[in-house]
Amino acid sequence: MTDDPFARRDFLRLATVAAAGTTIGARGLGVRQGPDAPAPGAVRLGVASYSLRQFPLAKAVEMTRALGTPWINLKSVHLPYDASAAAVEDARRAIAAAGLEVVGGGTITFDEDSEVGVRRYFEYARRAGMPLIVATCDPRVLPRVERFAKEYDVRVAIHNHGPEDPHFPSPYDVLRAVRTMDPRVGLCLDVGHAARAGADVVRAVADAGPRLLDMHAKDLRDLADKESQCVVGEGRIPWPDLFRQLQSTRYAGYVNLEYEIDPDDPLPGMRRSFAYMRGVLAGLALAHTRTGRVPEDAAPRVELVDRRPERRVDVLVDGRPFTSYRFPADLPKPVLYPLRTASGTEVTRGWPLAPRPGERVDHPHHIGLWFNHADVNGLDFWNNSSAIPASHAGRMGTIAFRGIDALRGGAGAGVLEVRSDWLKPDGTPLLRETTRCVFRAADGLRGVDRVTTLTALGTDVTFRDNKDGTLGLRVRRELEQPWDTPEVFTDGSGRATAVPVLDNAGVTGRYHSAEGRDGDAVWGTRARWTTLGGTVDGEPVTIAIIDHPKNYNFPTYWHARGYGLFAANPLGAKDFTGGKVVDDFTIAAGRTVTFRHRVVILNGATTPARVEEEFRDFAR
Repeated sequence: MTDDPFARRDFLRLATVAAAGTTIGARGLGVRQGPDAPAPGAVRLGVASYSLRQFPLAKAVEMTRALGTPWINLKSVHLPYDASAAAVEDARRAIAAAGLEVVGGGTITFDEDSEVGVRRYFEYARRAGMPLIVATCDPRVLPRVERFAKEYDVRVAIHNHGPEDPHFPSPYDVLRAVRTMDPRVGLCLDVGHAARAGADVVRAVADAGPRLLDMHAKDLRDLADKESQCVVGEGRIPWPDLFRQLQSTRYAGYVNLEYEIDPDDPLPGMRRSFAYMRGVLAGLALAHTRTGRVPEDAAPRVELVDRRPERRVDVLVDGRPFTSYRFPADLPKPVLYPLRTASGTEVTRGWPLAPRPGERVDHPHHIGLWFNHADVNGLDFWNNSSAIPASHAGRMGTIAFRGIDALRGGAGAGVLEVRSDWLKPDGTPLLRETTRCVFRAADGLRGVDRVTTLTALGTDVTFRDNKDGTLGLRVRRELEQPWDTPEVFTDGSGRATAVPVLDNAGVTGRYHSAEGRDGDAVWGTRARWTTLGGTVDGEPVTIAIIDHPKNYNFPTYWHARGYGLFAANPLGAKDFTGGKVVDDFTIAAGRTVTFRHRVVILNGATTPARVEEEFRDFAR
């Protein structure tokens, strides 16, 4: 362990401050971020559910939430391999409703070198929504595991199990076995078992590099004695050096606490372990400043984590999730999902990706935040979803992710630049899209500035006047407006969607536009911005969508529905004016058009003057 600028007592002091949060980063300590303080990658602390093996899933979820982390790696004791499809779906709903994310499963033993024997565990991971399997096996099974990892696009992290393991006692045994394999096959570093096998755990992180896919955190009072496991921070694992090395190598996985002691009452020790680890991270953040002084107004650190094998980019603020740019193969458009407040509350509807009890299940194409339109050269990009029958597929357009051009974090903001193609049903590109998302973070604020440029490829492209467009956001049930009557809504192709009356308990949303209109009166009107305010779990929340003066048809029309669709649409005048105005918009072949929008999510109620400040800042 190297000499450290902070003594152990300082880490413990910071741990006390950190105990209430998921990750203490630069923002929580007021650390100045900028050229003087290069920010390494955030370390994400999660829970290996084996720590909670004596408890049923519901209790394990509750206890994980109590630790203040959204990340859980599931053991089969909480989700059995032979669980029915209904049971798996129920478990996924319960986990998502609790605000948790399954980041992996295991440890799973590939105990049979056969197609059926290996495939069953990958099928299990697929059904459970696990992007990663922590595994162990005979090395002879690894080629078959590698093949299935590629087929299912699921990462496999081979777990080192210490001197008793006949195959992989040390992380270096794993690294030798996987060194020529697909990058989806790598190492789960169990630091306790690695230390018992004689490995330098800090050096192992550096040597593993991108092969390090997952990590199990535990501590030992005696690095040779398996039975000496203790609360993290009370043993001999060099945590400051270990976390510093993880940050230096830009580790993109999770550090999951595997607390194997006190099985009947693990929570007190797990709390102390999390508090210590957060304190170490807080101390390292403080060490990154030159003066050691921490101004109170320091900007939060925004980090973008490239997880292209899982077809997404995660956006973190001081190590805590804000949103993810998602482009799964089975979704007909990229989306930002979910979106969260600065305190971590999700504001987007969960269904259909992560349903919550009591949510509406209408309009399956409404997912997170997206950008498209319902009539582009006669093709419907807006309403396309997995629910569209095959007989209608010939009328649907798809937006296909093509690549990332820029990805960088920073103090107060991070930038993602991506390319996509708007495709005809036969796969021919109609439009080339380049989008720049600036993810903003400040005290009590999260935001996205989305700037999208569309280029017509080979032919003129006409956006025909249609109410279903263009920048759309679907909010959670609590932010809908109270709804007293059932409704049926029809899209531009005549398809009807029934929106029933639900229990209005806890439903508190209310629209307000820059022109002074409120509630349902906002729909179909024009304004430079509109807000939607409400309360979620006792927390006041305000979402603002802001138009830009350079956008076509500024100020935009608002397709703001009480059932939770919040959309800015400059291309739907016909419906919004009752047919008085028809405004088809054409991009000539080879020409471009740019749309600019700002989305702001504020903790608490706000004032029109506050939103007007955001508009003026964005319009500059």
